[in-house]
Amino acid sequence: MATVSRRVLLPLIALSSPLSLAVETAIRTALFTDEMRELRLMVRDTLTPIAWWFVPVTAAASMLGVLVHRMVLRRALASATKRKGDPDAEENARVTALYVASSVPQLPALVGQSRTDASRGARRAVKRVVPDQSTEVGDWVFFHLAQQSLGSFRLCEDDFAGLRLRLVSQSPVALLFAPAGERSRRELRDAYVRLTSPSTARVLECIEDRLAMAWTSAARTLWAERMTGPLAARIERWAALGRKLDAYLDAVDDAERLDLARPVTKLAAALMTGVFVGPAEEVRSSLSQSSGVVSLAQRDELLAAVASVTAVGQRVFALRERMAAERYGDARYGEAQVFLGDVDALLGGQRRAVEGLARSLSGVLG
Repeated sequence: MATVSRRVLLPLIALSSPLSLAVETAIRTALFTDEMRELRLMVRDTLTPIAWWFVPVTAAASMLGVLVHRMVLRRALASATKRKGDPDAEENARVTALYVASSVPQLPALVGQSRTDASRGARRAVKRVVPDQSTEVGDWVFFHLAQQSLGSFRLCEDDFAGLRLRLVSQSPVALLFAPAGERSRRELRDAYVRLTSPSTARVLECIEDRLAMAWTSAARTLWAERMTGPLAARIERWAALGRKLDAYLDAVDDAERLDLARPVTKLAAALMTGVFVGPAEEVRSSLSQSSGVVSLAQRDELLAAVASVTAVGQRVFALRERMAAERYGDARYGEAQVFLGDVDALLGGQRRAVEGLARSLSGVLG
């Protein structure tokens, strides 16, 4: 059976690259967004030299293709002579040699798509956009807004994750809103304390309502998903939220700025009125019956992770007792008055419910 004629294949091979360029240009013209154009400008200086590097490599590969064509054709024709009953054997041999030889100049492109050089170039571009050195408030806010908008850039999964991780790691503001991941409580505390200095605390004052809503939304989402999704992932997300809240309280307490603890206090109030609604034992029972819980160990691990979030209310009340001892003239008296006022206004009358839920989830009696 005859294959496609070489008279058809040769024009197709010759026109494939120009046609691909034309189609790509048309798609780019029709679908490129402003964000994608901005991203192209950011990586242009890094990726353009790599693209030019492919020109001489492809030219050399083309010369190699000539040698490959001769070698493959010689062997294919020798094999074709043995198939005397096949009238298309010789034509098939020539077409096969043409296919193989025309693939050789494409090898540099395949290597490029392996993402070795491209990945290094992309990482260098990301470092230029998000520098290693310490940045200040303007950059922190910008990085937070940028990581929230990354989805509109239509990046591939690896580039999206890498750029998002770098933006979050360089901005304590972004870290407040983003999932804590595997960061330890100490690492989070060290990042958040950068926001408590006199020159940066204004940022926290401006975003406290949005921050409280974000944390409450995260807890509400996790509670709503208790019957879906992998159990291990849910446990880690609860635990990560608990670490974030404790780290934030550590930071503002160590900096003697508990007047900035209002987002945590608002969250503690919202947990009782909008997330864990109902008696503590019902909440515990509902969590114990969550999807994926098949053993006591898994139940206890889940309850401990959720308890790390609810315990923040207990800690707020413990801090209130400590700060209530501040007297007029003491170093933290002004801070204490603001903090006490916030706790009483937001959590007044809920102490018994807050502590009862925390004890129920942690398994503490009494």
